[in-house]
Amino acid sequence: MDSRRRPVRLSAAALRLILTAAAFGVLGGCAAASGPRPSDGSPASSPAAATATPLPTASATPSPAPTPTPPPATPTPSTAPTITQFTAPNTVDCSAGQVTLTWSTRNDTGVNIDIDTPGGAYNSSPLPASGSDTVPFACGGSSGTVTQYYYLQTVGGSGPTATAEVIVKSSS
Repeated sequence: MDSRRRPVRLSAAALRLILTAAAFGVLGGCAAASGPRPSDGSPASSPAAATATPLPTASATPSPAPTPTPPPATPTPSTAPTITQFTAPNTVDCSAGQVTLTWSTRNDTGVNIDIDTPGGAYNSSPLPASGSDTVPFACGGSSGTVTQYYYLQTVGGSGPTATAEVIVKSSS
């Protein structure tokens, strides 16, 4: 067994407990016994008056109070423009020459409608953020089924522009 003493690190609370116990004499077997030791290095068999070796005092630095964990963040609702509805009939009679589109949006100031090409505005000024409009459906004298694409694009608001598409086909 190694007879060299090694330093032991103690917390401030453990050090206070040991010092208190030493002051009240409750460290019976822990204090060094005074008197001669036998040549084999074992403690003296007859206990003499024990003297407590004073331990170095440590300045107790209070540990910082734990930082409270904040509650989970509540998801922030998106403020980007959103199209919540964009509808048209699936088919239209070419003789009518028009179709009614209905829409509703949020987080924007209005909408534009494009026919057949996104980005080419049909209306000259934005329409309301929610509403309906009757727009042309041009069969153009074509025989067979005609397909027309209608695009709704939000105007204003913060965030990227939202776009939706509906497809209408001729019924005759």
